[in-house]
Amino acid sequence: MKQTFNWKLPILLMLAIISLIAGMFGGLHRMGMILPQTLNHLAIDHGQLMVGGFLGTLITLERAVAIERKWGYAAPVLAGLASIFLWSGVSLYYGMLLLILSSLVLIGMYIYILTVQPSLHSVVMLVGGILWTTGNILWIQMIPFAFIANFWAGFLVLTIVGERIELSRMILQEKNPRILILIITAVYAIGLFLTLIDLFTGVYIFAISLIAMAFWLLKYDMARITIKTSGLPQYIAVCLISGYFWLAASGIFSILYLYIPIHLMYDAMLHSIFLGFVFSMIFAHAPVIFTSIIGIEIGYKPSFYSHYLLLHISLIIRILGDLLERSDIRLLGGILNVIAILLFLFNTIYAIIHSLRAVSKERRNAMEHA
Repeated sequence: MKQTFNWKLPILLMLAIISLIAGMFGGLHRMGMILPQTLNHLAIDHGQLMVGGFLGTLITLERAVAIERKWGYAAPVLAGLASIFLWSGVSLYYGMLLLILSSLVLIGMYIYILTVQPSLHSVVMLVGGILWTTGNILWIQMIPFAFIANFWAGFLVLTIVGERIELSRMILQEKNPRILILIITAVYAIGLFLTLIDLFTGVYIFAISLIAMAFWLLKYDMARITIKTSGLPQYIAVCLISGYFWLAASGIFSILYLYIPIHLMYDAMLHSIFLGFVFSMIFAHAPVIFTSIIGIEIGYKPSFYSHYLLLHISLIIRILGDLLERSDIRLLGGILNVIAILLFLFNTIYAIIHSLRAVSKERRNAMEHA
């Protein structure tokens, strides 16, 4: 167990968590929950609070810790500062600029990694960083959100896929699976950029790519092996595999969205990725990521399954409301989504406190026997 606790990095984590909470309340407001008028901007900025403010800060912070270069911390600092502008409502424009700068620094980190140690996973994550930057630039140009959201989703999808390739590299020795995921990544990115010219064709291409990506992960990710273990490895595998099914579901909903005139199909398409896939990955990786960031090993607890189960049950309810065009069912699912994420934060913080107490007790015992 590590014996040092970095008290500086949690400040950035707190900014990310504030953005998460603000973004969730903004999302509820968009679904019909009434908030004070002073908080109306949270509904407008819901997407960027979640993607840029929360996940942008978290992902860039994790990358900066990984490369161990001081300049890399500019990315999470810029994203964290942007989040302040977003959730405070002070200046949306400055928040936009800061997130563009943050995404450019992230691209710089991936390029640096590739110059030091070229790898498939870094290439995939670099493409993800480019998609985030593109989405942010489109955002500042006031392009319709329907186009921007796909690029933000692409950033998260390829970041996660890259991380899974990195963690599964020991079982990815054959050349064909590596070439296949590179092709899928390229086609996915092409489909996203094509939406700016031909929305129908672009959505069709990236939707099929999402489905192919999900099946690739189900077949080649190490989760298919660790699911047979127990404890934390098994919990991580359960989260990952269920997330891959949501990734495939998003691709299917994207195709249906082109043919079936259900207004809320768009919500089902987006949140299958942003909640079903992305938050399954967050739930899975949180013990490992928080350990690397704060310098204290977070132990596994069976209670982690409580927020995992609630997330998936609530998302099913939400999407059922979308498909039935029932705003009341959709709002119920949204409220339960928020409760699931808040429960995740509670369980994670409790696990961190428990680990800190264990380290403190270990130190006291060491001093007593010295």
